[in-house]
Amino acid sequence: KKRSIRKPELIEPVEVQVRISSDILAVSDPGVAAAIRYIRDNIRNGINVKTLLRAVPVNRRKLERDFRRILGRSPQDEIHRFRLQLIKRLLTTDMTMRSIDVAAGFSSAQYLATFFQSATGYTPRAFRKRLKSGLDINGI
Repeated sequence: KKRSIRKPELIEPVEVQVRISSDILAVSDPGVAAAIRYIRDNIRNGINVKTLLRAVPVNRRKLERDFRRILGRSPQDEIHRFRLQLIKRLLTTDMTMRSIDVAAGFSSAQYLATFFQSATGYTPRAFRKRLKSGLDINGI
């Protein structure tokens, strides 16, 4: 018998798990690199630019300028980006909304909901519901 050769089928991944070891951004500027590391390591603590500047002894104006030059966004934007990634990851778990706002470093569930909805267009509950129903969340 002659075997039929099937054409390879491309199967898109359902989800990509980014590990800290593979999520390191190569940044040559020591101040920006230290700030990114601090943000990544402390995002659950409700940090802001003021606490970032206490931890990374760099002039605020210089750090802002270097962030924009290297990353195309501000330190505050980077904090928001990391916080949004964290919330999305936490929403994939069975944690309660109250536990999520605490784990993500928010002082209240309302502040987390307002932040998340302004960034994604969805409330955290609606986002979680979309996840569980298998609806597309790419690009959110």
